[in-house]
Amino acid sequence: MNINYEMMFGIDKQMHVFGYGAIAIVAAMVILTISDMAAVKRRMIYCWFALVTVGMLEEYRQYFVAERDAELLDAVANTVGITFGMLSTVGLFYLFYYWHHTLVRVIAVSSIVVLALFIGLVFLNERPFVTFDQPVQEKVDSFVARIWP
Repeated sequence: MNINYEMMFGIDKQMHVFGYGAIAIVAAMVILTISDMAAVKRRMIYCWFALVTVGMLEEYRQYFVAERDAELLDAVANTVGITFGMLSTVGLFYLFYYWHHTLVRVIAVSSIVVLALFIGLVFLNERPFVTFDQPVQEKVDSFVARIWP
């Protein structure tokens, strides 16, 4: 099995991540602004579920449009963007809200360092994630052909 990295991490998927991430950031900021601290967690969960549902339904809607096609990876990119957008907004809010705690400072600095290291490895990775021989690919294709006529 050969993986098409352009299809998995291309500009289309990046646009989905950043677009839905921006929507999630705005939604999280609104929730943090209008909610009391006791209701923030519950409202964030409801908002995350609603945004992910809308992102998935949008992919299903594209199945019925002639010029568009529904893609699983687009739905995954939507979910990643929503999750990252909401978590980063809430994380930054609590980071500044509780900045006087030493543990929060240590976690914040170490998270920034670890994130930078992971991003560097994404660009330096030389081996593909998964590769299969040709006979395995033929078996997968025949299996898919039996399931999806």
